[in-house]
Amino acid sequence: MHRLPTSSARLHLESHETLLAAARAGTWLQVRSGVLIAQPPPHWLGDCMVAPTHRLGAGAGVLVDEDGWWRFVADHGPVDLHCVRAIEAPRAGFAGQVAARVVSLVREITRRLRPS
Repeated sequence: MHRLPTSSARLHLESHETLLAAARAGTWLQVRSGVLIAQPPPHWLGDCMVAPTHRLGAGAGVLVDEDGWWRFVADHGPVDLHCVRAIEAPRAGFAGQVAARVVSLVREITRRLRPS
């Protein structure tokens, strides 16, 4: 078991090699070459446990939306993968993002309308 890098790094998987790695929310995974099967941690959908699978070809990518263990498999040949921890995923969720943005816009409008 591995941890994906906390900054930027390139990983290489040989054909049919499997990697189980802890990924942090906000990590961008970009396939440089080959075909990668990426499986995020399973989660509940109603009363069923689901484990979505992403099949990513060269140039495709996926954003890790929550911390957890991901499984990566190089499908039919070697894979070069670029991992970038470029953004911090918000902890408050979508509603918190919207509220923060509204507060920011109200402050900006208030500042512009204030007589100088």
